[in-house]
Amino acid sequence: MDSAEALPFIIDDPSGEFFPRVIPARDLDTVNYVAVEVWKSLCVPRDQSRLQHLSQDLSLFPSMQLDIVLEVLSYLHPLELTRVARTNKTFRQLLHSPVSDALWRNSFLVVDSLPHCPPQIPGRRWTKLLFGPRICDECGQPDSNVDYILRRRVCTKCLAQNLLDTVPGYAESHELNSLDIFHRTKAWRPESHDDVHIDAERGKFWRRDGAVIVEIYETLSLSSEGDLSCFIESQTALVVEVRDFAVKCQEWAENVIYVASSEYTNKLSRVVTSIPKRLVSEGFLEVDIYPAWYTPHNWDPLYRKPRLTSKLWNRVSPDILPPIIRARDDRLANERRLRIARIARRKESVLAVAIMALRTPVAGIRHAYYPPPHTIDTFPPLSKFINEDTEEHISMDNPRLVQALVGAPAFVDAWCTETKMFLASLLPDVDRMPLDLRHLELATSVFRVRRSVSYQKDTVIGWEQARAHLHWCHGPPAPQLPEQKLVHSSAKGAASAAALALLLDMDPLTTTAADMDTTDARFVCGNCAPSTNGRRAALSWRDCVVHDVELDPTSHTTPSWFLLSPLAAMDVRRREEPDDYFQIAIWACTLCTQHTRGFTEHSDIVGHLRYRHKIPNPVDGKHLVSFLGPERPRRRHVMLIEGAHPPRYRCNRCAQEAPNTVKLFPLRSIVRHISDRHLLDAPGNNDWTEVEPILRVLPHS
Repeated sequence: MDSAEALPFIIDDPSGEFFPRVIPARDLDTVNYVAVEVWKSLCVPRDQSRLQHLSQDLSLFPSMQLDIVLEVLSYLHPLELTRVARTNKTFRQLLHSPVSDALWRNSFLVVDSLPHCPPQIPGRRWTKLLFGPRICDECGQPDSNVDYILRRRVCTKCLAQNLLDTVPGYAESHELNSLDIFHRTKAWRPESHDDVHIDAERGKFWRRDGAVIVEIYETLSLSSEGDLSCFIESQTALVVEVRDFAVKCQEWAENVIYVASSEYTNKLSRVVTSIPKRLVSEGFLEVDIYPAWYTPHNWDPLYRKPRLTSKLWNRVSPDILPPIIRARDDRLANERRLRIARIARRKESVLAVAIMALRTPVAGIRHAYYPPPHTIDTFPPLSKFINEDTEEHISMDNPRLVQALVGAPAFVDAWCTETKMFLASLLPDVDRMPLDLRHLELATSVFRVRRSVSYQKDTVIGWEQARAHLHWCHGPPAPQLPEQKLVHSSAKGAASAAALALLLDMDPLTTTAADMDTTDARFVCGNCAPSTNGRRAALSWRDCVVHDVELDPTSHTTPSWFLLSPLAAMDVRRREEPDDYFQIAIWACTLCTQHTRGFTEHSDIVGHLRYRHKIPNPVDGKHLVSFLGPERPRRRHVMLIEGAHPPRYRCNRCAQEAPNTVKLFPLRSIVRHISDRHLLDAPGNNDWTEVEPILRVLPHS
């Protein structure tokens, strides 16, 4: 029996025309990339003159005799025949007629690598199977692969519906189901995103092909056994032949894609390699490109492109540039942070040296003060030196820094003069009198200075205290909104200072803070009620001003003070604790800048000098220095006792022995003191003197 008749394949083509003339919309799932790559290999570029010459010669081609036309067409590739068939109706009718079947078959022999057309299938059908769109032959579903055993292009759904394990109507143990006469497929088919192996142990066969085989088998089974045996043998041999041929077809299709993929991979590699060069040409640095370089999520725009054109770059740059820009921004931000950190470290070192170089002693005490850092670093030579982006070590004897500080004292003096004028302008009634910087020396020049950016305020009197506090401000003391001023005058403090001056028989308009300090008087607040045991705090005049300003304004609206008598004031001063600045973090080493920007306590500086500088006995002012600031020593105020047994009696014998030392006793204590200290059995009134504590009272109005 002829092998061509042994398995009559169904030639029906449910999807219609081989290549439809009009495709409504391009569906990428229907693109047959094998056909695309084969066609590209045929499209050898020709120069324009050759094309024009061919077009002139082909103009007479349709008028040639049919045998000549068929002879010419016999040299064409199957894909070229499909394009000729689309030229006009004449070629379409010719290439779709039965007479052209041999032409279609022979076209597969033009190229040795093409799978030849099997004798059981028409040439045009085989062309559609190899090069047609990826559309299911049964239902028209896109993204359908070809099965070279079944010789159909079908989707997963149609495969599941038309593939059978056994012949319908026959038991599984029947001879038909055990014979290898059906074309069984064992192909993989994608379903959703998973590969589903629709495969039995022996595979499955197509329903309609199986029906034809069964019909032939049943017909021959009724005739002689020789014909049936011959059919089974030939059919079994054909099954093996179709299976081997299917493997070759599959290998051919995979090889076409593999060769094309290798070519496209090389092109893609060249395009990808040119992207960093394009980025460099647009101003990006390699240090930003390569650490941030990554594989794009979508290769489609770059794939199959021979080079990176401007049009292609404009298309892919929105996906490539963001990580590069982020890497550049991160690098610049990191460089800015490092530069800011370097400048900050340099600024700390420079300011530490500048503070030690520009420190100024405070009149009358051993402390020093310095101008605000925000003033020092605005000095142009010093600012230029600070903003140099370098890791140069800054020492106290750095020649460049010493040179930059040459003009700094004059700059600081100018700042002092400007600040003095500003403070003087804040004083009350300044608009009714000429601006005089000597007003800052008055006891009534009281200011409130806000520390740093917090809302904590200190009460200061006069220029010296204001200057010592202003270095805590982060910004210049320029007037802003009233509630945001760093410095403002205190009318309440000025009124309190004036009241205290009147108690001392001084003119408030001319009395200076130094004059008030010289009196060294002590006062008691008349607005504060005595405690349960009749105690009142005895205060200096500066403490009185702070007391009035910083306490509850509702209870101290008007100053009311009691001036202590000289003897009572001497007794208070005897009992007062000395100002202990050793426990306050205001000390710095004069030999280095380790503690200049972060002052510490006296004992820490002494230990630093002993262990770091090997100085066993440091000297204040030479090896270490203290800077006056807002923090004051915390000491308890001396309490003046009133009530049933007030201390107002002074021993006359002690007064003769130490006239400059005053110690007051209650009446019941003075008798025991004289008996024990001076060995008198019966002391009398002549042995002590009663002292009036209150000399003068400023009544509460």
